[in-house]
Amino acid sequence: MKNKTRTALPAVAAVALCLGLTVPFPESTIIRHVDDNDPLTEGFDYWPFNSGIATAAIPDDNGVSCWEVQNTAGGVEQATYMQLGGIGPYGSGSGLTQAEIDTILLEGCTLSMRARVLDGPVYDEAGTQLISGVVSVAGFSSFRFDIGLGRTASGETVVVLPELISLSAGQFSYVPFGSTIVVPGNDYHLYQLSYEPTSATALLLVDGVVRATGYPGSAVTGGTVANNYGLGFGALNLSTVRFADAHLEAGHVTATTTFRNAGANPASYTASPAALGSTWTASVDLSLTGHTSAQVLGYDSPAQVTLGRGQVLLVGGTKVFSLPLRTAPATWSVPIPVDPAIVGFTLNTQAAHVFGVTPFALSNAQDLTIGY
Repeated sequence: MKNKTRTALPAVAAVALCLGLTVPFPESTIIRHVDDNDPLTEGFDYWPFNSGIATAAIPDDNGVSCWEVQNTAGGVEQATYMQLGGIGPYGSGSGLTQAEIDTILLEGCTLSMRARVLDGPVYDEAGTQLISGVVSVAGFSSFRFDIGLGRTASGETVVVLPELISLSAGQFSYVPFGSTIVVPGNDYHLYQLSYEPTSATALLLVDGVVRATGYPGSAVTGGTVANNYGLGFGALNLSTVRFADAHLEAGHVTATTTFRNAGANPASYTASPAALGSTWTASVDLSLTGHTSAQVLGYDSPAQVTLGRGQVLLVGGTKVFSLPLRTAPATWSVPIPVDPAIVGFTLNTQAAHVFGVTPFALSNAQDLTIGY
């Protein structure tokens, strides 16, 4: 995976402490539609089985630049785009390349859509189950992964993860996996599926908040290659949908905490995973050394440097934060913001035991990867 460098102000906000750090951040976009750009200029083509389709650039939809897709005619009621450049069978080569497939099978992927439904049928969960907008990825397994957007009778947004997609009389129905999710209004929101390759399941996030887990996708017929359209998006069932963003990137990041230690450092420091929207907690057991106070420090790099009195410094690089000094019981709680931009950022943290006993002591390290 390629890296880029960006100023990680959101990552610093994640631990609510200091500003101005520059850190490596993964750059792994496979393909992307954005703003009011024509998808035909961004590496997409029309799905060859579309019925009527009308499109328009909308430079200002209440402050959002977007691309409008309308399904205008019956037959098979779809008006969608597919990814080009891969080993799929459509056009001159559709969908994912073999290298992209291999990367997804190793690292996972994240499917994202920022969109809103302008018009379409009511999604009746107990009846027709007709969907309006969709973003989908297929071509790396025998399952496809979709986020469907529908409408309630009052015009609110319904989010559907289909476990079964059926086509009857030209219309597409999405049978939901678990419960549907109603998002108030029909404004733009960020909808994401993050696929984890070990479990072969995905979790759903709406505006960075996990709303469903364990989604296995929906089975496809004809084999993986025959369904390799890569990233697809558009409007179904005579609907009109506006897309401000639709993209696919490699990588699924789970929030993790990794213990690390060296030398005679006491294993006194514990920390919880740093998941978006959660409260991160940390604690230091001062009874192991007899010191009266502790402080937790965070840096952007690991290290292993033995100091003059035998303590081993396990963090280095640029200092990101220092939590306030605490006496026993030495505990801290820090809210992690709901900001997808900080996903994948790693903090290398370690505690210092001070006062009451000399010399000071350094604890084990906890390496925190911010994720879902």
